[in-house]
Amino acid sequence: MRLAVPIGSKVRLAFWRRECETRTKHRNPCFDASIGFTIAIFVIDSLHSLYLGPVKEFIMDAFWEIIICNAFMLSGDRTQDEIENLSCIIIKSKLMAWYSRQRRLGVKIITELQDFGINFLGKRNQRCLRTKAAETKYLFYFLCTLYNDLHVGLPRCDVWSECALALEKFLLIIDWGPALLPPNLLTEMHDHWMRFATLHGHLGLNVKYKHHAMLHLIHDAAEFGNPRDTAAFLDESLNRTLARVGRACHSAQFELRVLNTYGVAYEDVPKNVKQAKRKRRMFNAKRLADTR
Repeated sequence: MRLAVPIGSKVRLAFWRRECETRTKHRNPCFDASIGFTIAIFVIDSLHSLYLGPVKEFIMDAFWEIIICNAFMLSGDRTQDEIENLSCIIIKSKLMAWYSRQRRLGVKIITELQDFGINFLGKRNQRCLRTKAAETKYLFYFLCTLYNDLHVGLPRCDVWSECALALEKFLLIIDWGPALLPPNLLTEMHDHWMRFATLHGHLGLNVKYKHHAMLHLIHDAAEFGNPRDTAAFLDESLNRTLARVGRACHSAQFELRVLNTYGVAYEDVPKNVKQAKRKRRMFNAKRLADTR
């Protein structure tokens, strides 16, 4: 924070939400410019900023557009709730068939949705797609194939399809591009994202900060390489283990306890932190006995 205050003047600062302060009251000792650990080496994570951001928001809006417009042309005197539930049943059947086709083609899908219903999309006025990042990734690829069957029933289907195609090309460069992206691929990524953002605006969809963060992701890719290699897909679940370990450690020896206990928890992945502590004590006792 930089304040334009005359020299010698007194300034009264008021900090809010003091009740939210826990252990983070001091400067993080990990940040040290002398060892090269600064904010300059931080990159945009594609898991949180891409798949749990613009991709997830686009899927949610696209599915609700399909449902509200009755793109499957469900006939009869049905209420809106019945149309929503029946549309989700149709989407689920098509999704499971798409999963089967991908398995036959040898495509390895990290996480498959075991179910799909209106509860996954929230409410019409309170939309919330309840999927994880890996589920969101392949759900988007399914959505791209679903548009091929909706040219008749969905208004502005061509705009939705072009918007999804631009985002799909952007993701394919990340998935299949080399570790060090050449300038031509970086330019293509930028062009595909700008086209997606333009069509996204034509559809009247909400724009959030993570949409802007994608420009930083492209910029960082020129220095740090393909965002695929800096994503947190593989070790994201370790944060939960580390949080459980931190809550169970006393503040007097917090750093030492966290490192020792987390080392055992990471190796054995126990369901209970107490189990990790018990194993650590047994290991230390055995090591002490061997030294004697």
